[in-house]
Amino acid sequence: MSKFQKQLNILAHLLDCGVGLPKALDSFGLDNDLWQGIKEKVLGGETFSTALEQSPLPMNEDNKKMLVLMVKAGELGGVMEITIRRFIDNMNGVSNHVMFLRMFGMLVSSGVPVLEAIKNIPAKHQSLIDLKKSLDIEIRNGGMLSYAMLQADVFPRFVVTMVEYGELTGSFPEMVLRAADVLEESELPWYKKWVKKLTRY
Repeated sequence: MSKFQKQLNILAHLLDCGVGLPKALDSFGLDNDLWQGIKEKVLGGETFSTALEQSPLPMNEDNKKMLVLMVKAGELGGVMEITIRRFIDNMNGVSNHVMFLRMFGMLVSSGVPVLEAIKNIPAKHQSLIDLKKSLDIEIRNGGMLSYAMLQADVFPRFVVTMVEYGELTGSFPEMVLRAADVLEESELPWYKKWVKKLTRY
């Protein structure tokens, strides 16, 4: 975990404890130009996500865009400490497919329109780029996301089933997030070994 990621993690914990954002930013030292610059922008009326976007963060542009997007989703949903932690998880080994689902679920549950959420989620792998196009076309034509996901053959069938159930029951954002959790768990080494052991019998 990089120094900046550790600072983000500390920030998330401080926010979770109820510490105000400006005060939390002071915890990195009054002589820290990056965080003090972000604090000044926040005190000047900018949102935290906008302050991050306007600052020279120690990461590449794709990761910066992802961080800004997730913080923005957290601001809208009142769960910024959670979205910051999810970003850190992604930077430390969580698969792109899990992160795609998680970001999508967080954005939609925060009130971001589905098409806008699809458009803004970063996608590095061609499979996810193609999926974004398929999802966009399906929604614009009045179709179901689960159908587009099934046709794209990017996610395991249980993910599609969970998303479809969410669409049918009105619990779509929640089911997308739960699907991300289950998918992440299924990718853990201990889980794979357990499943392999079960299938021997």
